[in-house]
Amino acid sequence: KFYREWNAKRPLMVKAATTSTIFMASDTCAQLLNPPDLGHDVGRTAAFSFCGAVLTAPYFHNWFLIAERFLPGRSMWPVKLAVDALTVGPVYLLLLLTLQRSLRPLRTGESFSELQWDKVFVEAKQLWIDGLFICPVYQGINFVLIPPAYRVQWMGACQFFWNIYVAHVCGKATSNASHAAESQTAVKAGVAP
Repeated sequence: KFYREWNAKRPLMVKAATTSTIFMASDTCAQLLNPPDLGHDVGRTAAFSFCGAVLTAPYFHNWFLIAERFLPGRSMWPVKLAVDALTVGPVYLLLLLTLQRSLRPLRTGESFSELQWDKVFVEAKQLWIDGLFICPVYQGINFVLIPPAYRVQWMGACQFFWNIYVAHVCGKATSNASHAAESQTAVKAGVAP
């Protein structure tokens, strides 16, 4: 009851908090899949959680409002699903990976020029292709069965496992770049990596 009331009064705030929590849990699980010697990167988890709150929740909250305004009702679900899969999803993935890369220097000390921006499009395209096997299933259910006020939360709950994969991909790029930066620093200092 409390959650429903707050979702009605402060929908974006509730969706941001819910999505942030799901992203935090997803990244934590993704890091548990890493070798134990890597440890847990709290900064990475915080960055992924931040992305859930400031990007994912508002982005999809507004997409679902727009979808209901211009394509009202359940009968339009195939059109909503097509727009979601072919435009909204790819743009979102590009924004997510860009935000992740932009936050990395705060954790790693890398400069923005070292962030391999050219790989963002390649990674976003691959995540989008991979997502086409998963996301349309839960988004179809979302557009047919879930009330509009709870679509972001439904999507977030479904994305928990998908986000483990996304966090792994985002974290893998971070780990590779961090390792390369550490190796360069060690070589400059005269210490073999």
